[in-house]
Amino acid sequence: MAINKIAGETLESNLIRSTDLSFNDTLLHLDVSNGRIGIGTASPSSTLNVVGNTAITSGTLALDQITIAGNKIESTVSNANLTLDANGTGTVDIRANTLLAQDGLKLITNAPDSAADDIVYPMTFAHHSISGTPVAGSGTGIKFELETANDNFETSGQIDVIAQDITGLQEDFDMVFSTMISGTSGPSRSAPNLR
Repeated sequence: MAINKIAGETLESNLIRSTDLSFNDTLLHLDVSNGRIGIGTASPSSTLNVVGNTAITSGTLALDQITIAGNKIESTVSNANLTLDANGTGTVDIRANTLLAQDGLKLITNAPDSAADDIVYPMTFAHHSISGTPVAGSGTGIKFELETANDNFETSGQIDVIAQDITGLQEDFDMVFSTMISGTSGPSRSAPNLR
């Protein structure tokens, strides 16, 4: 299909306008009255509203005080905080086997009140059963590792909380401490039952 030339005055009158302008309806929509641009939508609700997948194959995406480049999310403000907010009772799902902290990791939990006898739990370890029914012998543990050679982490000790009885209202658990001795898991010691 032939495309006719557009005279300068005609082009100017279409681009300098006070009414909305659409290209193929939702392909690109300029909401002039509200100062918004829609891609994939003719009703943009933000300054730039994209409906559909967005791909940035190279370069850096700058979002106010955050930049995203490659696999790195970084604040542009020195010593600023980064917040992952699940909004309410939602879950932040981090699909990684290892979290790397350059100089230790501190977890701080905000106390619900300032009472002197208030107890907070900065971290909870939970055994989530995807299928099946938990049985005696299942539980949750913590491992302590030491890198004895490059990328070779040895388990030097662990704490296991093991179910002995999972009968409703009669549950019993043991807490077992184990350390490595002569290259193998050493003797374990059970802590007194917690009631």
